[in-house]
Amino acid sequence: MVDWVILVIAAVAVSLPVLLPGTLLLAGIGADRPLALAAGPAVTVAIVGVSSILFPWVGFSWDLWSAGSLLLLISGAGAAGALMRRQWRSAEQGDATEYSFAGAPIRARDALASVVGVVTAGCTQIALFARAIGAPDALLQNTDAMVQLNLITEIDRSGDASMLTAALPVTGGTYPTAWHAFSVFLTPFVGTPFVFNAMAVSLFAVLFPAGMGMLAATAGGGPAARIAAPWLALATPWFPGLMLTFNAQVSGAFAVAVIPSALAAVVLLWRERLDWRALLLGTALVLGIGLASPGAGQWAVEVGCLLLFMRLLPHVRGLKRRYRRVGGIIGLALVSSLPLIVMMGMPTLRAMGSFERGQIPFWSRFLAPLLLNDMVGKVSPVPIALWMCLPLSILGFVGLALFRRRVGQVPIAALAVTMLCVWITGLPDGPWWALVGGWWRDYPRFLTLEVIILAYLGSLALDAFAVWLHQMLLRPERSVTVRRMARPVTGIVVLTLALIICMPNTAAFRQLAVRGYVYLIHPPWVTSLEAQRMRAVGEELPGDAVVYGFPQSGAGLIPVLTPATSVHRSWSPSSDPDARLMADSFDSIDTDPRVCDAVRRIGGTPYYYEDSDISDLERWMYFPGYDEVDLTSGFELVATLDTARLYRVTACD
Repeated sequence: MVDWVILVIAAVAVSLPVLLPGTLLLAGIGADRPLALAAGPAVTVAIVGVSSILFPWVGFSWDLWSAGSLLLLISGAGAAGALMRRQWRSAEQGDATEYSFAGAPIRARDALASVVGVVTAGCTQIALFARAIGAPDALLQNTDAMVQLNLITEIDRSGDASMLTAALPVTGGTYPTAWHAFSVFLTPFVGTPFVFNAMAVSLFAVLFPAGMGMLAATAGGGPAARIAAPWLALATPWFPGLMLTFNAQVSGAFAVAVIPSALAAVVLLWRERLDWRALLLGTALVLGIGLASPGAGQWAVEVGCLLLFMRLLPHVRGLKRRYRRVGGIIGLALVSSLPLIVMMGMPTLRAMGSFERGQIPFWSRFLAPLLLNDMVGKVSPVPIALWMCLPLSILGFVGLALFRRRVGQVPIAALAVTMLCVWITGLPDGPWWALVGGWWRDYPRFLTLEVIILAYLGSLALDAFAVWLHQMLLRPERSVTVRRMARPVTGIVVLTLALIICMPNTAAFRQLAVRGYVYLIHPPWVTSLEAQRMRAVGEELPGDAVVYGFPQSGAGLIPVLTPATSVHRSWSPSSDPDARLMADSFDSIDTDPRVCDAVRRIGGTPYYYEDSDISDLERWMYFPGYDEVDLTSGFELVATLDTARLYRVTACD
């Protein structure tokens, strides 16, 4: 229990560097408190993403002290500026009233409701997560998890968190590392698996619910809306279950956690006059989302294009002459869609959008944004009933019908773009696939974004129902007992409705976490006993130990659990020529001199890791060089780790 308390404290602690620096900076330069709170996380991510790229160029290491000093300096300067502005405003105007997200004075009841919604939703998710994985330092062992764990370790060891270079030793290419950059606030104190889990909890139990609370507040929703929004946003299996605790798509999950508050900031900006400051802040929001995840950044650019068109369209339609009006609309449409045209011409996005996803009937994908589920496509090892997400979808679209004028154009534009992206993933091959290429044409990620907006709209619908029911029970013709019980009865009914919508996902989320951590869809990379022995043996290896072997055998997790390093640290071979040669030809170490030449170039003391309990098909497909290694000569057994064995490679001595 104590370990889980420590993990929750760590999750909150690592959330603060995301929330505070950008918020204080914006407050210091004059932004209103609601706007500063909403835009702060995305601005912080933009600052960290850019700084982590620049630090290696100026000779700085990215670690606890350098990153902490940077963010403390920004926070301190912002706090000082905000304090001076507050004092000046009080002296000049004599008015220290604070205003809420909806533009009215802050009410304690609404603020308390927001806190209750965030805390209860977050704590429930933590409880489900803890029950599923068992231990705070459990290893997520599925798809991208090996890359994420190794990136945290690599940043800690190298001091390089740049998205351009940090992942080179792990994947051989670039990788979005904004999320991993914040790991330096925890890695000096706890192990990498614990860090990963704490940072995952910070996403789905702190940042995401807090952002949903801010988004619900922008529409002036009552207590029911503020409490319900974080809960409804966690009512589907797409996030955090499938995206984070099963697939380990942490960069996308980081962006998803930041998007609700960023949307709240755009809603607030939309109410003001469009000037250079608003455009600059909007650009910073898009940059922050894009540095967290390029796929989410592409979506944000597409939403921005539509919003630009919608914002300027009334000015163009106000032209008196018809031909000027028509020409202006066409010209505005072309200018607004220019980024989309550029995207469709980019070979990289075209290639990413062409990622093989199987053949899905378009009618099924067409209905997916309406059902929040695909009737044919199967992307989860846990059965997801077709009706599971339907209540949230219905509630969200009811909220859209009731409050389309009240919520403004920003959520509607975001919803329209998101639904269009889901539909594009089901279209036949064409240049339009590039528009969803940043996220590899993966429709569940776009459904995750749609859930954010529908949960926001659905919370307003639920709040409207609560107000209606409460007023019905307070009518004069009701008995004194009914009127006295109006508030608790309303609360119970609304809570019951919310639970009906959210409860089906509690089992799905727990099962997805279990399938990622405990009962895997493949042989485990390391068992608990193997990990325990690996840590003990790793402490006895020389400081320059380099481990070869099929990464899914456990070799890829050597750097995560020990001070040693591995040649292969991703589930697929990197682009490094020597690593590629090892993946193809290591079993020819006795006959092919190129192998020993590569071993010498890689350097260090070579070891070989083999496990009898692995997926032979995956090894044969991606790492055939480790398929038939002859261990009778050139290898000395060092240790046995459950079903695995570690050998010292002597063939190249």
